[in-house]
Formats: sequence, C-alpha cells, structure tokens
Amino acid sequence: MEKDRNAATPDIELEAEKGPSWSGYVPPDPRARTDALASRWSPLRGSDQSSPRGHATGICGRLLRFLHQQAKSPRCLHVGDIAWTRFWELMMRKALYLGALMATAIAATAHGAPVTLTYDTFNENKRLLTAIDASTPVRLDGLIPDRNGGALGQTFTFVAGSSDLSMSAGWRVAPPEVRTIGVNIDLFDAANNLVASDVFSGVSGDLAASQFSTSGLTVGAVYTLQFTGTALEGGRYQVDLAAGAAPPPTPPTPVVPTSPEVSLFDTLSGGKFYGRVFDHGDSLLIDGVFGESGSIFNVANLTLTGGPLSGGITWLVAPGDLRTIGVNVDLFDAANMLVASDSFMGVTDGQAFSNFAVDGLIGNYRLVFSGTATQGGRYRINLGQDLTAPGFMPIPTGGGVVPEPQSWALLLVGFGSMGVALRRRRAGWCQLAPMCR
Repeated sequence: MEKDRNAATPDIELEAEKGPSWSGYVPPDPRARTDALASRWSPLRGSDQSSPRGHATGICGRLLRFLHQQAKSPRCLHVGDIAWTRFWELMMRKALYLGALMATAIAATAHGAPVTLTYDTFNENKRLLTAIDASTPVRLDGLIPDRNGGALGQTFTFVAGSSDLSMSAGWRVAPPEVRTIGVNIDLFDAANNLVASDVFSGVSGDLAASQFSTSGLTVGAVYTLQFTGTALEGGRYQVDLAAGAAPPPTPPTPVVPTSPEVSLFDTLSGGKFYGRVFDHGDSLLIDGVFGESGSIFNVANLTLTGGPLSGGITWLVAPGDLRTIGVNVDLFDAANMLVASDSFMGVTDGQAFSNFAVDGLIGNYRLVFSGTATQGGRYRINLGQDLTAPGFMPIPTGGGVVPEPQSWALLLVGFGSMGVALRRRRAGWCQLAPMCR
C-alpha cells in the first residue's frame, strides 16, 4: 500500500535528491498571479506605478506590498504544490497582523463618526446622556414630513465634555416642500442663560448656513441647544456639534424622501408634538431605536378629532443588544388623567407584544412609552384610528447587511488564526523537505 502511494506521488525527499534533472516540470511563478492582482487593483495603489511594489498607502497598500514581497521571497519559489501551500500559509499568518492594523485604524477613525439624532415633528425635545467631546460629535437631522407647515421648536439637551464647543448648521431654502425660514440657533445653560447664538454665513444654491463657536463651558454641566424657525411646508435642516474652537464644515443637508406615517425616537428621553390632527383611518408607526442604556421615557403628543384609538406594541426582550424590559405604554388626557394602558399579549421569538384600544377620544392626548434599555433598546408602536388594534409590526433582526469595517477586521484576524493552525498541522510534513524552509 505504501509503495502504490509513492508510485502515484513520489516521496518529497526523493524529489529533493533528484534535483532539477528529475523532471522538466516548470512550477507556476507566484509573482505572475500577484502582479495580475496588483494590476487589477491598481487604483488603490500609490502614485509610483512604475515600481511593482509601488508606494501604496493604507491597508490595501500594505496588503499589496506584502503580497509582492512574499511572492518574490526565495522560500516561495520551489517545486510543486508545496510552494503554493507554503505561500498561502504565509499569507494567512500575516493576515493576523493586517487585521490588527485595520482594527487600530478603525478605532482611530471611529471617534470621528457623528451620533445622528432625527427630528421629524415641528416641536420636539431630546436629551443625550453621552457627553459631547472630541470623540463624540453630534448631528441633529431635521426631517419634517408634515406638509401643513408650522413653527419649529426643537431642543437638544446634552452634557458638555469639553470647555470648547462649535456648531455649523445648514437648512434648505428651496424647494418649497422643504423650505425653512427665520432660523435661529441658540445655546443656553442650565439656568437658561444665553451662552451663544449662531451667526449667518450666507446662502449657496438652495442651502443657507450659520455657525458659532464658544469657550468657557463647564465640563460635566448640562446645556440646551434650541433650534427655532418656520417650515413653510415640510422642513429640512442639519446641525453639527463638535468639541473644539473650529466650527465643523457646513453639513450637506440633502433632500431625502420622508413619510408622515413614520416617526422615530432615538434618545432615551424625548418628546414629540405632532402638528397634524389624527382623524379616522389615519395611522402612525413609532420606532424607538437607542444606542444608550438606561431608563426610557418617550412621549408622543397627539391631537385627536374624536373617536377610537388603538395600538399594537412590539419590543425586543431576547438577551443581547437592543434588549428592552419593564415596558409600559399609557395614554393620558390633557388633565393628565390615565385613559388607557397596554395589555401584555406574550412573547414570540424574542419579541414581546401588547396592545390597547379605547373609544370616544377628542382633544390632546399623551402616549407615554416607559421601560429600560439594557444594551441599547428597540420598540415599535403601530397606532390606528379604530377600535380594532392594528397588526403588530415585528422588529427586523439580522438579515443580509453589508459587513461593517470592524467585521472585516475580525475576518482578517480569523484568516490569521487559520494560518497559524494550518502551519502547525503541516509543520511535521514540511520538515521532510529542506526546500520548504
């Protein structure tokens, strides 16, 4: 049995002893494949295109240079499949190092990504528990879908993480469906003293802009940014806040499609005042998505024309990210009297369900969602103007999403670990071939 196997695949030591005269076989040159790879990804390389290694920068550049170096290494140029086995072992070993480099780069740039908070009603207040410092810039994204127009009164309460704070704002003055005028942006301290106001920068195309920069803030103290103005139909603006004396660039403030039937809560403490009146047959989907952990207190202020109101509530309870516990949904009238509370229905696939239905409502009401987000939080309320509670809206979990940069880094680390394991498994086999070293 041993002889038959050696007859089909000559022993590695015999191949080494016979040397080049053993066969006229010419092994594939790893450099050819690597050069083809480099030419295919040439847009990612540096400015020196004449050099096979180039002067590529960043993670892709490091990878290309490494492939060239390893492909031209003498220990990769030997006979048969051993050369390619050794070559890919080296590739996967170095992937661990590249993964660490990518993870470091991601960590260094992740701090620059702003926390985006969405305002989608005329009057809305939000409070962020995370302090605003150099690592946590904040973008306030105003997307007012209500085409009836009205006065804007938006507030954002936060904790100062730096003594310096700067702001840049942009708002659309055209087209008509998102036109916003009479904008003022002011910063107040906890005693309601004016700290800073924006200075108008001018209009470029359809986008108006303003800025301010202030210093002397008390680190750890609470401040409130107030945005006022008028949305002629809907409204569109963006405000960027960052620690430091230099105002950030004017945000792009693109025109994006919106829907008055969908509303978002993205801070644990927040309230919305809907400008439109809810009539029979109207619906509203309220989405709660939080990146913080703590007590949730979200208030939706509704104006009803008289008649029924019902709601189906869903929230995540499975252990892990976005888990929400201790949920209560209550409806209060203008005199703060309890009108209705949700009834728990059960749990399915890590999602809990409850509903409520009440009739004879006219005037102003407050729908209050309370609970606790343990690792962030996630809920949905599907409201309808009828006595039959609307269908529950399951919360999507998972699915086909594009991997985040952190996922790519973990992938490279995994390849590196595979390379280490593969090298250990083949260590004894490679010791039989001096040319493998």
